[in-house]
Amino acid sequence: KFATKAAVTYSGYVGTVSPFTNELLVAGINEHRATNIPFKAIVEVVPTTSSMKIVMKQIDEITPSTTAIDMHHYHMKPFTAKKPLVFKDLTPIVLHKDTKVLKSKTNVKTFESTFGTNCWS
Repeated sequence: KFATKAAVTYSGYVGTVSPFTNELLVAGINEHRATNIPFKAIVEVVPTTSSMKIVMKQIDEITPSTTAIDMHHYHMKPFTAKKPLVFKDLTPIVLHKDTKVLKSKTNVKTFESTFGTNCWS
């Protein structure tokens, strides 16, 4: 059985160590992608007949009350941060309390589309 969900996060930054405070001062980006394919596939291989059967069904979490499913999410967040050096503090830089996400004045961009048919009508 397969139910597909995947997430990838990438953080990159450039900066310097402050000679006055011995802290890391950086500017960077945090990029995140998440994909959700809302079906399960059951693959059955029958070696004696050299055949393969694939059955695809919607996942059990989708019910008649489900109104929307996020199939793909993406964000890119620029940030600045000031934190202790990596070997002194195991907190990831994007989660540190002194990390500030840079806000944009533009509106959030979204894309919505309807796929398939409504099985409950």
